[in-house]
Amino acid sequence: MGHVLATLCAGAAAVIGSVLGLVCGSLGAQSAPGRFTTVLAVVPWGQVLLGVPAAACHRDNCRRSRILPPVDLRQNAGAAAITAAGPNFSWCRPAEGYPQNPDCPCFGTDPDDTLGGMNKPHLILPADLRLVGQDSRKLAQLKNKGELVRIRRGVYTKSDDWNSSSPAQQYGLRASAFQALAPRQPVLCHATAARLWGLWIVGLPSKLHVVTETATSGRNNNGVMRHLGSLTNGVVQCGPFLLTDKPTTTVALVKELSFPFAVAVCDSALRSPEAGQAVNEFTAAGSGPDLHEPSWETDGPQGQAVSVDGLRAAAGRLGSRAARERTLAVINFASDLSGSAGESISRAKMFQFGFPAPVLQQPFVLRDGRKARVDFWFEEQRVVGEFDGKGKYLRADWGAGMSIQQRVMKEKAREDQIRAQGVGFVRWEWKEMMNRQQFIHLLRQAGLPQK
Repeated sequence: MGHVLATLCAGAAAVIGSVLGLVCGSLGAQSAPGRFTTVLAVVPWGQVLLGVPAAACHRDNCRRSRILPPVDLRQNAGAAAITAAGPNFSWCRPAEGYPQNPDCPCFGTDPDDTLGGMNKPHLILPADLRLVGQDSRKLAQLKNKGELVRIRRGVYTKSDDWNSSSPAQQYGLRASAFQALAPRQPVLCHATAARLWGLWIVGLPSKLHVVTETATSGRNNNGVMRHLGSLTNGVVQCGPFLLTDKPTTTVALVKELSFPFAVAVCDSALRSPEAGQAVNEFTAAGSGPDLHEPSWETDGPQGQAVSVDGLRAAAGRLGSRAARERTLAVINFASDLSGSAGESISRAKMFQFGFPAPVLQQPFVLRDGRKARVDFWFEEQRVVGEFDGKGKYLRADWGAGMSIQQRVMKEKAREDQIRAQGVGFVRWEWKEMMNRQQFIHLLRQAGLPQK
């Protein structure tokens, strides 16, 4: 996230709302009544806007700039003075003496309701200090003292904020840090774009993946992998980021991943978000500023589902016949009925190991008339298969308010009622699924034939 200097007449205006953004720890600014005080505003895209009245509403930038009041910072101030934060900051609430601009995109709304990601750690750049005449080496000193973390060369954040962030949030900060210093706005692709689309990739990418139009495709430089592609065609916007659209992202991964993991990505691309899980918003590239702060850790697919024909069309644009055939084999196997990456990988491995194809999400009627859907139903053998049987109902974020014990008992009752219908039951978890011999043994022990 870039930063901006704006000037504010301290005697004429005061910002309503809590403090949010970055201020330089060694600024040392002192303001007298009636004199101009330098303050910082945060701008996600890093545009430099100087001399803008901080509390005025401007159509061009009010959705991008977050205004800070003057802060008295001493020469010996540490990282605590670099970042000031508050939960209820308003984007477009003018200070006294500045009328609201009715042409502003925020006019008539309460922007506080749309700032879901505003409490994330802020990026700090040496340029922020240099713009106010301070020594940018202070950031390195604070890093050496453990108060700041360097995300990549020239981009820092507070250590406490970094350490309290999840690995997925840290990955998103790495993407923001790369974008903050890029000579032109990068286009995220491959596994990085997949994180924003909520595609089912296993684990967190170790590198950032971006598009390049030069012959340096595949080159890994400072944790950034570059992939040959277009910077304009098939590109969409998600918050401050540009990224490849869902069909392009899906096909790029499918053509490189092994069959089971490619199936997981493809299955997820065919699915729409579950109710309450749509957190990321996607718009046409270049459609204007976006208040939305995307999430790098989602509970499922994001954005509109892709059709099978849409994936086939994207596969048809691949450069080699072998890549097209390999990708189409995955697309033709994919299903939008799969409920998780583990289910998709399980189904692909069953196919590879010669087991019969199951029916997905088969409903069973319980004693009280409710329907219970199972992951896999092998009708001829009358066997139910369930991936991650224990793990998925022991997760702390599942269960609709029930305790773990209540969830365990409910799941046991569900399974018992299905078994009572003369049905066999086999469960497995990640560890067993990823071990070829264990997985085959489990399925054969349940009575499933293997070719």
